[in-house]
Amino acid sequence: MNQFLPTLCALTIAPFIAQPAIAGTCVANSSCGSQPVQFVPGSQISVEIANLSRSFVDIQQIGMMEPLALPPGQQVSLLRGGTKNPNFSAMFWEQEGGKLIVNISQPTEKVLRIEIRSGGQIEGNSAVYVRDDGRVEVF
Repeated sequence: MNQFLPTLCALTIAPFIAQPAIAGTCVANSSCGSQPVQFVPGSQISVEIANLSRSFVDIQQIGMMEPLALPPGQQVSLLRGGTKNPNFSAMFWEQEGGKLIVNISQPTEKVLRIEIRSGGQIEGNSAVYVRDDGRVEVF
């Protein structure tokens, strides 16, 4: 029995020993995983909102402006950030009550691009929120 004890201990401990990781390669902007959209906290950024849907979309920057009707194919730019207004939130809804898909991207270090398209899973409002820590959330 004593001769099997070292083997039994080695088999028990072996799964907990770290195995070397194998690094892979990727091609930027094609096969690499997507990076989360995030900005430097407190920096001023430009928010581009593009209506790529088939109908008018109402846009409202919460606490800053009344709803704005954006025609299909049009774009609007808003400023956000700095120390006085660290958060940014905007809501979007189709005037006819249809479903929307909201896609976000960060084409440059200080630009948030929001593309609004027809479609989606649920009816109602969509929203984008830039937190004071620089992270971007889509609701």
